[in-house]
Amino acid sequence: MNDADTAYGPALEEAVRRFQRRHGLEPDGTLGAAVLHEMNVPVETRIQQLQLNLERWRWLPRDLGDRHILVNIPEYRLEVWDRARVPVAMRVVVGKKDTPTPIFSDEMTHVIFSPYWNVPPSIVEK
Repeated sequence: MNDADTAYGPALEEAVRRFQRRHGLEPDGTLGAAVLHEMNVPVETRIQQLQLNLERWRWLPRDLGDRHILVNIPEYRLEVWDRARVPVAMRVVVGKKDTPTPIFSDEMTHVIFSPYWNVPPSIVEK
């Protein structure tokens, strides 16, 4: 085994960044406490998460139509689908454990750009 096999090089750093993005962590490429915590989640817990998400998926409509918007909550990502293409994709903010993002499927009738928003006191205090 040479040094390239054991060194924390660009390839491993990029893999850590991908892991961080998938787990909602800041993708800085470092192996900090939050990364190690996510890497050490027990297999049984991951299996339960998979089972829950497969059940949620089961209740989604089989055909979302040619044009739809899909939000992948764990990935913090929104995709606009137009036939088999994704012309628009972006990162999104999602809920937390105590205020989870609702999961639903419905027809969208309109979009409000730049809606009015009151800054919550918790953000003002920070």
